Amino acid sequence: TKSIHSAQDMTTSLKMCQLMGMNCATLTDFSFSLRGFTRRGGATDVHSHGWGLCFYDGMGLRSFHDPDPAAESLLAEFLQSHPVKTLNVVAHIRYATRGEVKLENVHPFSREMWGCNFCFAHNGDVSLFDRNLFQKSNNNIKHSQSINTNPNDNQSKTRTSIPQKMSLIFSSSYTQIPWIGKSIGVEDPGIRYYNPIGATDSETMFCAILNALRARFDTLPTLPVLHAALSALCNEIVTRDKETMGGNTILNFLLGCGPHLQFAYSWPGAREGSEVWNGLHYLVREPPFGSAHLSDCD
Repeated sequence: TKSIHSAQDMTTSLKMCQLMGMNCATLTDFSFSLRGFTRRGGATDVHSHGWGLCFYDGMGLRSFHDPDPAAESLLAEFLQSHPVKTLNVVAHIRYATRGEVKLENVHPFSREMWGCNFCFAHNGDVSLFDRNLFQKSNNNIKHSQSINTNPNDNQSKTRTSIPQKMSLIFSSSYTQIPWIGKSIGVEDPGIRYYNPIGATDSETMFCAILNALRARFDTLPTLPVLHAALSALCNEIVTRDKETMGGNTILNFLLGCGPHLQFAYSWPGAREGSEVWNGLHYLVREPPFGSAHLSDCD
């Protein structure tokens, strides 16, 4: 069993989200680790702006999200009192820096691609995907200008189907998110299949990664190929963030890809004015198992 979480000094007010992941060889109950992790969401630390958890049940993905502090959440209490076993789980406690304290901004985010459920939780700062810096386009398109449902209107010989028009309307409500993908050989097609719902840089980056992968591969590639593509995209994100935004890039994430696979990536760093180093570390547990201690509970 491998457990991954943010390597952070719990005695400081770090003002950054924390992650916890677990990827297992056999079905494993994660409620023990979750009990300690949720205490950091407002009790033993300051990450009180919501929490979320995704775990795989076969090919399905069970998702739980709450904008309330994890330490006070009845939903978190429910999960701890109803142990569930899984092979793959990703959890997140939030300290809001981009986006309000709302349900739509709570990690992990999830999308379907290639018939597989992906989930994503992020810790860090990537200004390249700050939605406040994007230029919105076509937001003034009105329903009356976009849809013509009158079958007797013959003013135009060329007509667009209702589904196509509805697609245009919904697309116009989105902010055009940055395109990444040159590192894996795909140029910007001018459209975005995946778009963020909330206002975080994290969800926007997740969508950008999926858009690039979807443009490059028609079906789920082999593990080495997918790993290489993700590595290239991460390097591209870090490079572009530093070159175009001049940002102090901190990029740590967990990416679940189906019931057996979890990617962990870390480009660590310290926030401006902070000496605390933000990265990831992992622990491998294997039999015979010894006793474990929860510093946030015991």
